[in-house]
Amino acid sequence: MSKLCLEMYAGAIDDACTAEEKFCASLPPGRMPNAARTVVAELKAIQGFSQSMIGQDIKKAHENLEGAIKLIEGSAISFAPEDPFETRECAAALSWLAGFSCAAGEKKTALFQAKEAVNIMRARIWGREEEENSDCEELDIDKSTSDYEVLEYARTLLVLSAVLAANGKKKKAKARIEACWKWVQGRKVEDSTLKTILLLRAHILDLTGTTSQAQTLRNQASRIGKAGYFDRLVRCNGA
Repeated sequence: MSKLCLEMYAGAIDDACTAEEKFCASLPPGRMPNAARTVVAELKAIQGFSQSMIGQDIKKAHENLEGAIKLIEGSAISFAPEDPFETRECAAALSWLAGFSCAAGEKKTALFQAKEAVNIMRARIWGREEEENSDCEELDIDKSTSDYEVLEYARTLLVLSAVLAANGKKKKAKARIEACWKWVQGRKVEDSTLKTILLLRAHILDLTGTTSQAQTLRNQASRIGKAGYFDRLVRCNGA
C-alpha cells in the first residue's frame, strides 16, 4: 500500500501481481477459501487502481477491479459489517469501477456503483445506508472507528462527488465533496488524495459559480508535491 501512497504505481502493479501469483500457487486445489478470496481481492484491486492511474492496459484494469468485487461477492462473509477487510476492499474497487463507467459515458451505472461504494462504508461505520434523495446526512463517528476506515469512506465520497457532478447534480456533488473534506480534517491523509480533494473542491466550486474560492484551493493544491488523481476523476465530467 505504501507504493500507492507514494504514487509508485508501476512498482505497486509488479508487487501485487507477483504476490497474487505466489499466493494462488500456494493454495490447495479446489474452491478458494473465503479468507484467501479477500487476499486476492485486495491484490487485484491494487493492480486495477494502479493500472488506471498510469493508463496501462485499461481493459485489464477494469477486469482486475471487477474480479476483486466478484471474489468478495462470492464469499459467504461478503459485506458483513464485522468484516472490515472485505468491506473496504469492495468499496474501493466499486469506486474505481464507477470512474471507469463514467469515463465510458455510462453515467447512470457509474452513479449506482459510486453510491453503493459509499453505502458499503456507511453500513460499516454507522450500520445504515444513506437515504435516497438525502442531502448527505453525516453522523458523528464513534471513537472506536479507525482513521483508516474514515479515510476509506472519504475516498468513496470523493469519487461519488465527481460522478454526481458528471450527472449534472451540482448541489449534491458539492455536499459530498464538503463531507469528504470534513472527514479528512485532523487525520493523516496521503498527499496524493489530499491534492485530489482540493482540486475537485475547486472544480465543483467553479461549476457552482464560486470561482474566487476555487483559486484559493488550487493555490493550496499547487504546494503539494504529489500529482494526485484529479485528472482521472475529472474524466467523469468530460473535461
